[in-house]
Amino acid sequence: MPRYTDLALGAGAVLAVGLGLLALQPDSLPKPDDAARSMTTKLPDPLKTKPSKPAASDSAKPTGSKPAATTADAWVVGAGYGLAVRTEERGCDADGSASITVIGSAGGSIERTVDGLRAVGGINVQSEEKAELVGVDGACERVGFATDDAGRTWTKLDTVPTMWSLVPDDTGAVHAPSGQVDVPCEPLSLTGLDDKVARLACTDGRLLGTVSGGDEWSILGNNSDMKTVGFVSATTALALADKDGCDGISVQRSTDGGTDFTTAYCVEGTGPWGLFTDSDTAVVVGGDAVARSTDGGEKWDVTTIRS
Repeated sequence: MPRYTDLALGAGAVLAVGLGLLALQPDSLPKPDDAARSMTTKLPDPLKTKPSKPAASDSAKPTGSKPAATTADAWVVGAGYGLAVRTEERGCDADGSASITVIGSAGGSIERTVDGLRAVGGINVQSEEKAELVGVDGACERVGFATDDAGRTWTKLDTVPTMWSLVPDDTGAVHAPSGQVDVPCEPLSLTGLDDKVARLACTDGRLLGTVSGGDEWSILGNNSDMKTVGFVSATTALALADKDGCDGISVQRSTDGGTDFTTAYCVEGTGPWGLFTDSDTAVVVGGDAVARSTDGGEKWDVTTIRS
């Protein structure tokens, strides 16, 4: 099954799917820039793909939520406004409903199971109180949920939010703001830079880019060691990888669009791990720690996650 990383788009994501909690501390991150970021590098060798018809969403209905534990191999992550949102990577055939955890700037967290949500493909944190996510239900139909109370409850939306997001259980497509589009590889992670520009990491190690909303994809580089990749700009990329000497996860950094990566930081702790990138902000979420960078991955602050 492909890896899913969240994104909060205009934000990356993709979705260890913002928010203010009584147990959480105030915002410590800058608010993401709502302006679309332009692509300044020319992409080589277009790979043409045929757009797919967007999947239909279910009718909306409110859902209840309850505490639940998660057992994940990797996280889908969204972040912003000092907060991080994570949910486990899973598919339509997973047992039970998906669980969403919101983590504050000081490490306090709250977890809720979202009825009617089986898996998440992308998360968009909008403020200290609000966030939206897109995913699928048990029938693999595309659905959207939102919270406006710091993640204490999640409500199913009448209209599925438009964002770049992964499609759980689909090995040859992603979802663009304009609808579902085919891609020439099995997706691992996805970062949307604006409505037309996105970066895709493939399970075979290739890094692809589009400036046409997903109609054409070009090969940008290759990194077979990566667990997930996120772009903070068209030229600066971060990847997570297992490296000797790092008791946790190694953050790899590229400043040439994904052609070459060097070690930037070691986040100590236990997995699973997930990555979110947006503008100059990067957030690495583990099983027991969150690492944040506001300078494109050069310096990091680490916070222990508390229940």
